[in-house]
Amino acid sequence: MREIDRLGPYELGESSEESAIPRLINFLLYGRNNEKRLAASAIRKLTPKYPGRCQEAVPFLLANLKEPAN
Repeated sequence: MREIDRLGPYELGESSEESAIPRLINFLLYGRNNEKRLAASAIRKLTPKYPGRCQEAVPFLLANLKEPAN
């Protein structure tokens, strides 16, 4: 298992790694509410460095807007 696969959404955002983006999308799809919130924040942190790649997360971010806040 790669080191990045062990990180939570907050740590992925702090990693500054492009390889964190697919993992963050996975949190947006399958994570608990707080993990989804942290994943969205992490994607925002990575956007200045990887704008095109972070654009891939937009449909998943939008889908989460429809989720009820708990």
